[in-house]
Amino acid sequence: SYSIVKVGHLTEPGDLLDLLFAAGAAVRRVPPWPDEIGLGRTHLMVLRRLWVPSPHHASHKGERGPARISEIASRFSLTAPAVTQIVDQLERRGFVERQRSERDRRAVIVHITPSGEELLHLVRQQRRAAAEAFLTRLTDDERAVLERILHRLLGSASDPGQESE
Repeated sequence: SYSIVKVGHLTEPGDLLDLLFAAGAAVRRVPPWPDEIGLGRTHLMVLRRLWVPSPHHASHKGERGPARISEIASRFSLTAPAVTQIVDQLERRGFVERQRSERDRRAVIVHITPSGEELLHLVRQQRRAAAEAFLTRLTDDERAVLERILHRLLGSASDPGQESE
């Protein structure tokens, strides 16, 4: 059986933890989106929150779509004024728009625009290319093993390969 790390090579748990920290630092150096867009991580998180996936896209369908400022703030543990500032910046650039709620005319709902969706598409392409470049040294089998290990370390119940032992 093939092993990515030789058994016994890292004898101290601290050594393995150091290796995980180094891997995390290397991942953080991979640019998650093109620098030229001039937006921060939080701006993109808000855009992703507002984007409604197509029917064949499985991720987080219930947590996505148009939302009130307060809902966005709650989702990301931010203050409403901070989210208002982010939405103002995104709106000035044409990536989102505010609309009155049809159910409660006092409420304002933030929607992603087609330009915002195009930006997310560009960011996804950039991220995919950066991930491919970063992970190119791993085989498909090694990537699958890495995914299972990371899900297990992070305690994710969504690990598709997780079985009771």
